Amino acid sequence: MSHELKVAVIEDAKEPVWNISGDDGSQDIYDGSGYLSPYESMMEDNSLPGHGVHGTKKTLGVSTRGHNSALFKWAAYPITNEKMRNSMNGKFSLLKLYKKMHDRKWDEDIDITKSFLGTSQSLPSHMVNKNMYVSDGLDYYQIEGLWKLKEANTYELELVKVGFNGDIKLDKDSNRLTTTKLVQIRSIYDLWEALGGVNSMSLIDGEL
Repeated sequence: MSHELKVAVIEDAKEPVWNISGDDGSQDIYDGSGYLSPYESMMEDNSLPGHGVHGTKKTLGVSTRGHNSALFKWAAYPITNEKMRNSMNGKFSLLKLYKKMHDRKWDEDIDITKSFLGTSQSLPSHMVNKNMYVSDGLDYYQIEGLWKLKEANTYELELVKVGFNGDIKLDKDSNRLTTTKLVQIRSIYDLWEALGGVNSMSLIDGEL
């Protein structure tokens, strides 16, 4: 099976730089580096012997044609939620870049709650194997499940309200505070956004 990695090459942006010598000339921002889909990076991580290299990697390769050849090397930075949040109000939005990479709509009605063999796989327990959390800026929620509806590429997402330590919150009658919403999932970007997007959270050392 062959695998093709598409790379978009653009002229590097330039920004003023100031240093101890007083220079204020333009400096290439990325200077031989680029941003990579986090999923591409994860697949590379899992394919490397010993799985000892993670995250940013130096890509090294050779391109050969009939009358020429070239050696290329560049640093590949996987896009992360943190990087997207930090760049949202900047000159270059990594969220827009991430969306352009992954918001390629599929035409068929694909049920992501079933495996390639047709067996059911619930979200998040079977597919992610851990609890998933999201914040709306005011409150925290745990993603309880995602269920396919009859409408094409339409799902019901269930959330339960939790505290900053991940404990499920209850009302005065000891009922869980749950909410549901309908989501359309027709691309990897849609799925990522439905499961929290840049506002997804992890429980680390007892805190979100």
